[in-house]
Amino acid sequence: DVSARTTCDVAGFANMDRQWNRENESGGQPLTYAGLLLARALEACGQRCLEWSRVIFPVESLKQLHDNGAVLEPNYLEDSDTFPTVLACMDEGVRAVKRYHHMNIEGRLQTPEGR
Repeated sequence: DVSARTTCDVAGFANMDRQWNRENESGGQPLTYAGLLLARALEACGQRCLEWSRVIFPVESLKQLHDNGAVLEPNYLEDSDTFPTVLACMDEGVRAVKRYHHMNIEGRLQTPEGR
């Protein structure tokens, strides 16, 4: 059995992957993807700014999010404490992914079966 939370997480990752592929194939900058990623980072910092059930993937523009009523807090970056917290959160996430990647390349990762 798979928990509802795990199912939701998998769907979220798949949707973000679809978004990345859509924007990457268009040849432009993945600005909408970056906005969605920032929304996830804000959530990790305790500030929810999107109603994900109203986000229809792939998202064509950030305006689409607003028009669909998905934006909960349009001024979420105006708080002077929020932006540095989000940047620190994203920086920590990047370091963790790089660490994982290097350990995987070097063969130092332990799989659940190997523990």
